[in-house]
Amino acid sequence: MSDDTASPYRAFKERICAAAQGRHGIRNPVVIAAVAPEVERRVADRLASWATAKRDEADLKVQTHVVLLLDLGSLYPFTRASELLDELDRLNVESTIAVPVPVPDSDSGPFSGDDSRRYCPAHRIDGQIREEHLQR
Repeated sequence: MSDDTASPYRAFKERICAAAQGRHGIRNPVVIAAVAPEVERRVADRLASWATAKRDEADLKVQTHVVLLLDLGSLYPFTRASELLDELDRLNVESTIAVPVPVPDSDSGPFSGDDSRRYCPAHRIDGQIREEHLQR
C-alpha cells in the first residue's frame, strides 16, 4: 500500500466523491473522519480550497452535491454535529454531508469500536488525519 492510499485525508476526499456520485447506494450519506485537533483548521482550509477549485469540463456534466461541515471544533459547546445533521435532515437537504471531526485520537468518541456505527451512522474513515497527511 502506498503512502497516498494509506492517507486518511485522501481516503476522506475519495469517499466524499464516491458518495456524492451515488456509488454507495445510500441517499444523503454522511462521511466522517477523525482529525487531530491541532490540524483541524488546516484540514478545513484545504478541504474548502479543494471543494471550490475550478473543475474541468467533464466534471460539470456530473451532478454532485456535497455539504462540508468545517471547523466544528470552534462551535463546541454551542452546538454539536448531530444537531446540524438533524437540521439538514429536517430541511430535506439532499446531498452528501462530509464532517472532519476533531478528536484527540481516533480511538475515542464516535471512532471507537464497532458500536460506534449506532452512535454515528456514517461512512467512517479509518485512522486520524494528522500533520503528515497534509504534507503530500
